[in-house]
Amino acid sequence: MQLEARLAKLVDQHATDREALARAQAAGAKEMEVLESEMARMRAEMGHALAGSQQRVQKAVMECDELTHKYAEVQARINGSVLAALDSIVSMKPRTTNQLIDLRDTVMAEVEECKNLKM
Repeated sequence: MQLEARLAKLVDQHATDREALARAQAAGAKEMEVLESEMARMRAEMGHALAGSQQRVQKAVMECDELTHKYAEVQARINGSVLAALDSIVSMKPRTTNQLIDLRDTVMAEVEECKNLKM
């Protein structure tokens, strides 16, 4: 009888341990489901954030390319204007030099005329 009581007690203990293990496994499985769901949500959020970041980077690259192109156009226009102005100045030099020579000759002639009048 003692053996039967002891055996019954061990069977009850085994059943209790088994129920506790099943509850622990169920709680662990539930926790894993919650964690996996949270990870899936985080992955989705990160995917959306990554897509948004990539779009912003692409937009910034396009804006940079556009600004670079506009800068090159403006620089070419300015360079063209500066070159045209320099060409104009260089082409004016011979004419201006000739006009100064003519003016000098006129002034010298007038100075000579004044000298002749004083004598």
